[in-house]
Amino acid sequence: MKRFPVKFLLWSSLLVLWVLQSGTNGNSADICKADSEIEFQIHVQTPSGNDFVEKEDLEETFVCLLYPSNELNCSWSFHTMDKDSQLSVHIRVCNRDVEVHSLKEESVERDASATLDITGFEMSSVVLHFNMSLHDNWTAYTFMFYKNTIDILSPPPRINASVKDKDLSVTWDKPLSRYFYNEMCFEYQLDMGDQKKHKTIEKMRLYTEQKVDPTRTYRLRMRARIIANNCEGCTEWSHWSHTVVVEQSVFTLNPLVVILLTLAIHLILAVLLLRYRRRLIDVLFPPIPHPPPKYKYFLEKSDTFNFFYPAMPAKPEEEITEVEDIEKSPQNTSLEKHQMDLKDKCGHVW
Repeated sequence: MKRFPVKFLLWSSLLVLWVLQSGTNGNSADICKADSEIEFQIHVQTPSGNDFVEKEDLEETFVCLLYPSNELNCSWSFHTMDKDSQLSVHIRVCNRDVEVHSLKEESVERDASATLDITGFEMSSVVLHFNMSLHDNWTAYTFMFYKNTIDILSPPPRINASVKDKDLSVTWDKPLSRYFYNEMCFEYQLDMGDQKKHKTIEKMRLYTEQKVDPTRTYRLRMRARIIANNCEGCTEWSHWSHTVVVEQSVFTLNPLVVILLTLAIHLILAVLLLRYRRRLIDVLFPPIPHPPPKYKYFLEKSDTFNFFYPAMPAKPEEEITEVEDIEKSPQNTSLEKHQMDLKDKCGHVW
């Protein structure tokens, strides 16, 4: 166990004062001024004394997380607590050595959580203080979280995904954080929808899935965290990002197919052009109009205006009968009678 003698003495002195001030109730005092640099160690107080223990050595668990929305959530679980014991919690938000916000609950469940909105507050650390009491016995737990160790990253923004040559390529931007981190600090997880195991990517912002199913629709989402061994920061996963949908067409065009289709279309157009070229030429270059043969007679006449102006109807011919005054004779009489008979029958002079 790593020890810091100076800090340990400082903490011990303060804890003695806490015990004197709180008596047998185990209530916490203001510890923002302690400015402890001892991480992953929990101060445990009992009526018989106090000690520092590693967080991993306790069966009780408690954690605080600061989300991008400025929501501070602290949760705890006391599995070894007697069912008749009473548990209280005091959450203190500190900005250096000044307490700026707090929440105190005198009675809480052994498995529960509490949320504080720290919008408008500057903070550097959070101090959790639990007091578990049963009759005259009590045990107090105190732990300090530093802001950079509880600052949850934002999900990776601007996720782009596309399929090319049967490979699914995914890119994204660095997660947003209140602190600056190098590219080597980030670890990502990619959820591709129906896969049982997430894809884990470290130290890069590119992933390629080879030989994907061309008929499948992919729904992608991502989350991020800080790699504990590389950088100091929050090792809890961020929330999942928004879902990016990648839809693919069932029919994918092959370059050879495109060339063959182009040649086939040109060939069909050429055949149609050869077959109907006469009609096409007539449409594009119409011939000089010429009259039908039935009008040839009118065009050959010298007086061409008769074609445009109809001829006037001819006057009916007048019937003129000349009568000679001659001396009648029997022969002439017979002849005249015969002519009269013909006139009556034919209606005109013979």
